[in-house]
Amino acid sequence: MTLDSIFESAQKKVESSPGRESFCLWPEEFSCLSAESAYKFVQLCRTWDEAGQMVRPFPDKEYLRELAREWVLCRLEGRPLIIEKSRRLVVSWFLRALELYDLGLRRGNGLITHTKRDDAAGHVWRIWFLYDDLRRRYPAWKLRECRSWGNEVSQTLDKLVLPNQSSVSQYFEKPSGLQGSGFSWVTLEELAIYGQPAGMYDQASRLVQSAPGMVNGLITVVTNVEFSDGYEMVIAGASESPY
Repeated sequence: MTLDSIFESAQKKVESSPGRESFCLWPEEFSCLSAESAYKFVQLCRTWDEAGQMVRPFPDKEYLRELAREWVLCRLEGRPLIIEKSRRLVVSWFLRALELYDLGLRRGNGLITHTKRDDAAGHVWRIWFLYDDLRRRYPAWKLRECRSWGNEVSQTLDKLVLPNQSSVSQYFEKPSGLQGSGFSWVTLEELAIYGQPAGMYDQASRLVQSAPGMVNGLITVVTNVEFSDGYEMVIAGASESPY
């Protein structure tokens, strides 16, 4: 089976999942989940450089193209994605843009976790910033304002709801507090430094479980090169089974 046929088969399963009837926010050229359209979408987005106090476009790098392709494939197949990165890369911003793209395609819900509230809420703010920047720069897209809970000025948002009712929230408490199911995706930022990385991953696995016959949501693990015994258990388990 070719890689293209894998994409096509997996996409059909995702498109038949509950919530497909809700409207897509993006123009027609971005309305189908694929690595190519995802990367093109991200290239229209801009990040916020806190140090320079200015917006910056995403660089056009081969490693980012590969990350977009792998993220989309994992999303379509419902298998986890493990990313070990350097702090100097724009990977977290790039993932926020991919997550925004996914939420804009159909109604869904995402969750971003971290060990601290402000850090987790800062990642939700990034999705708000990416969306609001697109809304202001592309009036032809007719994007309405989204709803948010938190403080946009301090760059910390607890929850964000897009006009198509897709939502993303933050979480920073113990693994046992994670409840629910049917999440489109869950991103575990800096998982290696969690007190209970294996427990957090296990709970995230339950959140992304879908109905029988449907594709599970995506778990993305992001960490710098700092390992712990619990984190190594997560890596071993993730390589053996798609949840």
